[in-house]
Amino acid sequence: MKTILTLLAILFIHVSSFSQVTSFSARLKNDKINLNWSTQGEKDISHFYVEKSYDGKIYKQVGVVFAFGNETETMNYPFTDKDASADKTGVIYFRLSTIGNDGNAALLQVRKINIGNKSNEALGANNSEQDSDKI
Repeated sequence: MKTILTLLAILFIHVSSFSQVTSFSARLKNDKINLNWSTQGEKDISHFYVEKSYDGKIYKQVGVVFAFGNETETMNYPFTDKDASADKTGVIYFRLSTIGNDGNAALLQVRKINIGNKSNEALGANNSEQDSDKI
């Protein structure tokens, strides 16, 4: 029993070392998709991967954004996907992951943009805020 509690404590410490994403939004503007996210309580974060998918299953990395590092205050991050002009209609998924200084990754959140309906919404893991803004 003591071993299980020790393992749970180690797991909790490891997971809590990743940042807490407090918001993540995706908006279409002038054939560009602007992604913005905020974190609070970053610890041992190296960078974020931004990935894109057209089916919600197979993702391709489209960007890397370096983290501020060990911060206790709210940090804001922008990323622009300039390749939206070819995507006049249809659904585009964006996935945000964080990579720790130790190389471990954690999926944070997914956003979906439906260009045909001009709307976006939140999907997936660890959503702290559900976006459904019109774009």
